[in-house]
Amino acid sequence: MSHSRFRYFIMLILSIVFVSVKGGSIPYLIFYFVLLLPLFSFGYTLLVYMRFRVAQNIDSIRTIKKVPLPYQAVIANEDYFTYTSMKPEFFDDYTKVTMTKKQDLFEIAPRSSLKMDGFLYAQYRGTYEAGIKSIEMKDFLYLFKVRYPLMSKLKIIVSPRIISMQKINLIQWMEESERIRKIRKGTNEIYDPEIRKYAKGDSLKQIHWKASAKKMELMTRKMIEIEEPQPVLFLDLNVTDKPGGLRIALEDNIIEIALAIVKQFLDADTPILLCSQDERYRETFIRDAREFELFYTDSAEIAFQNYSGIEEQIQYYYQSHMKDVGCMILITGNMSIALMECLSHHVKNGCSIVLFYFGTQYDEEEINRVRFLKDEGVVCYDIHPEEDLEIIFGSGHSEGEQ
Repeated sequence: MSHSRFRYFIMLILSIVFVSVKGGSIPYLIFYFVLLLPLFSFGYTLLVYMRFRVAQNIDSIRTIKKVPLPYQAVIANEDYFTYTSMKPEFFDDYTKVTMTKKQDLFEIAPRSSLKMDGFLYAQYRGTYEAGIKSIEMKDFLYLFKVRYPLMSKLKIIVSPRIISMQKINLIQWMEESERIRKIRKGTNEIYDPEIRKYAKGDSLKQIHWKASAKKMELMTRKMIEIEEPQPVLFLDLNVTDKPGGLRIALEDNIIEIALAIVKQFLDADTPILLCSQDERYRETFIRDAREFELFYTDSAEIAFQNYSGIEEQIQYYYQSHMKDVGCMILITGNMSIALMECLSHHVKNGCSIVLFYFGTQYDEEEINRVRFLKDEGVVCYDIHPEEDLEIIFGSGHSEGEQ
């Protein structure tokens, strides 16, 4: 554009010199034409600015993180003159558009339209503006540049991936933990308060001697099995002080690992209790595919707005249930002293714990706390916030990806 302006000023100076030297109607006609040319050019640009039309099309406003979504943009020229030197500018902070045919500048003939096909990708979960952000237009002399921001922008809702957990079997870990716990605590049965007549095959230990003396016949108590404690997943929605891109990657990984854990338990027909805290403490019991789908739908909009530690969630759970947790799974990006002491306490009380910790792996204090918990018996997975979970735990591709 600077070269075009330079050429115009040279042309203007030459026309002035021509008028000064020659005079007459033709030199003045050339001079006024050159003088008014930028005004006509700018007027053309404003006319295009007001008249052109843009339409953007996608198959669905919902998509999955890093999964390509077919995208089409149409720019229409409804006038009787050509639109020249137009350039679309796309959102590129959290979403990206790749066109099948790359073209920086384009022209649109009168009464026609330009179709641009491609794919839209979202880098992170959440709700974002996507597609064309603005249209840059230049006049036919390349003297002026006008940027037209689209008033009606395309918005998409990006759901997290559902990664596979092929390299970690939490079901097997829970069953082994329960087996060891039963060995340590003995039988997992209690007597039913109801009594009945003695039947052949009943154990002598089941005989209720007082009731037998009153009835003058043998009466027994039935043994019932104590309900097995369900696995409890604690999800840390704590606000983090990590910088922009690292913070978003951390939040995405926390949600994705939670989805993967819940799905692995449901695939094994094992319900799981999900505990989290934003404005208040919440418990969500996920038992079947329908409840998982509700959790997955909501996961795109889950906000990290909690300012208390995950150890407080554990405390709330014990206060509301008044019973021990057999198997506890935690997902967090914060490793405080309070959390370390809390987990150490519950491990000593017989609780089996798996910790997915998303740390920077550069903080010496965090490293020492994770090492301490491993020594205490906590199964720890120390993961960098920007690592790809599918590569670490899965098969290399998630559901929805090709």
